[in-house]
Order: sequence, then structure tokens, then C-alpha cells
Amino acid sequence: MDSNVYIEEDFRDGIPGSTRTEKVLFERCRFQGAPLAEWETDGVVFDRCRFDGARLASSSRVKSVFLNCSFVGICFVPSSFAAR
Repeated sequence: MDSNVYIEEDFRDGIPGSTRTEKVLFERCRFQGAPLAEWETDGVVFDRCRFDGARLASSSRVKSVFLNCSFVGICFVPSSFAAR
């Protein structure tokens, strides 16, 4: 990822070249239907993002926050969330 802040970006095709993202703010971004399996986030803030139908299996969230996000049709199993 080239930036630390993404506003109203479209990530429905996934996160380019990244399986781990750290200390990034995503604001009003679209992840609907995105292939996000095995994507790890650490210290990431998702503010008003849409994850409807995204594939998050085997993903991991550490110290990451979801504020007013949409998760219609999401299955998080197996995924992990930690506050380390």
C-alpha cells in the first residue's frame, strides 16, 4: 500500500500486492465482494466502509477498528481478532 489514508477508494478487486496492511485509515471505501482471504491488518481503522459479500476467510485483525461498517453476507470463519 502506497498511502496511509484512503478515502472513497474502490477495493472490490482486493488489495493490490498486499497480504498485510499496517497503520492505515480507510474511510468510506468499498470492499464489496473483494477476495480478502488471508489478509492481515494491524492498527488499521475502517470508517464507514462496505464489506458486503467480501471473502475474509482465514484473515486476521490486530488492533484494527471497524466504525459504522457494513458486513451483509459475511462469514468470518476462520478469522481472528486480537487486541494485543
